[in-house]
Amino acid sequence: MADAMTDRALEALEWNRITEILAAGCDTEPGRTFARSLDPLPRDAAASRMRKISHLKNIRLLEHEVPDFSGITEVARLAALAAKGGVLSLPELSAVRDFLAASRRLRGFLRAHRAAYPELGSECDAIAPLEELTSLLGRAIAESGLLSRSAYPKLAVIEDEISSLRGEIEKQLGSMIHSPSLAPHLQERMFTTRGDRYVLLVKAGSRGRVRGTVHDVSASEATLYVEPDAITDLNNRAVMKEHELKAETARILAALSARAGQDASEIESNQVAIAGLDFLNSASRFSEAVRGCEVELTEECAAELLDARHPLLHLMNPGGVVPNTVKLGGGCRCLIISGANTGGKTVLLKTIGLCALLAKHGLHLPAGPDSRIAVFGNIFADIGDDQNLSQSLSTFSGQILALREMLERADSASLLLVDEIVVGTNPRQGAALARAILERLADTGAIMVATTHYSELKNLASADARFLNASVSFDPETFAPTYRLLTGIPGSSHAI
Repeated sequence: MADAMTDRALEALEWNRITEILAAGCDTEPGRTFARSLDPLPRDAAASRMRKISHLKNIRLLEHEVPDFSGITEVARLAALAAKGGVLSLPELSAVRDFLAASRRLRGFLRAHRAAYPELGSECDAIAPLEELTSLLGRAIAESGLLSRSAYPKLAVIEDEISSLRGEIEKQLGSMIHSPSLAPHLQERMFTTRGDRYVLLVKAGSRGRVRGTVHDVSASEATLYVEPDAITDLNNRAVMKEHELKAETARILAALSARAGQDASEIESNQVAIAGLDFLNSASRFSEAVRGCEVELTEECAAELLDARHPLLHLMNPGGVVPNTVKLGGGCRCLIISGANTGGKTVLLKTIGLCALLAKHGLHLPAGPDSRIAVFGNIFADIGDDQNLSQSLSTFSGQILALREMLERADSASLLLVDEIVVGTNPRQGAALARAILERLADTGAIMVATTHYSELKNLASADARFLNASVSFDPETFAPTYRLLTGIPGSSHAI
């Protein structure tokens, strides 16, 4: 990402807020991870992602169906562990089972809509069926999360034997605690277990009155936990059966783990594919929330944004954001926006930059459907105060460093956004330097938008066809900002 966009641009445009909104809209942790680590896409891939988002949006809004991501967790690491010979626990195998069932359900959802929405076909194909493993774990693990008794009859026999032995033990202990001769020597009329063995709670002073083995003593030393001799044989048999049960369970878990490990790579691929699908679904909801649209991605280095809105402002105030139309490209390489402070110049810069970033990542734009924009190879943005005391940078020197990077790296596939170009120095010298920089950047063929209060830059448009004036308008009577962009007309700063 560093080759395509500077950290300065991403920070200035608040791109992390967009990715966090997309992450919050995901239903799974893999989806949230996907959203937070988005990479830019080539033009064709970005256009394809836009169409997929449109498909999912239409399925939800027109057909009132949504993909169900319940059961999707991060199980790829478990499968990888199993592939290396690790034995998964029953809860871990249950998670794999649930993941496989959810994968099958999501694949079915995509397959059902494939004919009407063909772009989703690649998402469907990316999810491997894994029918054999899905069926095996579905039979092996009951809905309760326990191993299935019908799938493992030997296990069922052992469990029944244990249950029978415990029943007999508890029956005998029940008789003992209600025995008139034994009751006076019991601390409480109940039985419990210590380790795997049943015991009675005997008063310490009555040790010789209950024949058996002491397995524990209470903290106060007032109570002895005694296993009566009468149930020792039954306890022994129950303990042996418990060991037999553990051994059989371990054997089954090892076999199931080994089988899951065989499909580890496909499980990982499915997790990646489903994370991407979860992200697309979140992106479709984001599109709906910002009234976004799929737009044309042009090969030409141009941007025609019709009724564009800042997505974050729109989310905070739906319906209250003033849309603006911006057209750049062809002979016009640079839009110079002037006008008073608080008129919306900086917001407009950020709107253009965010639209470019959204397009670069294949996401819908908060603009009209007839908009078109390039997938810019480089996006540079210098917006806000570049003062940095820790690096001994003034506002002026901080921006000069940013402009130098643009001069070194900008080309005909770049978008450059500069707020208040060359400020913080002598106004006449600043205006001359700003003009020279803009003319040099225009020579690269890049698309540029710059805001300024310099009158000299407003005059540049009349001398060079590559430059076009624009301004943010104010109500002539109240001087309140309208936040409307007027193309072709320079604006007054209204400093006083």
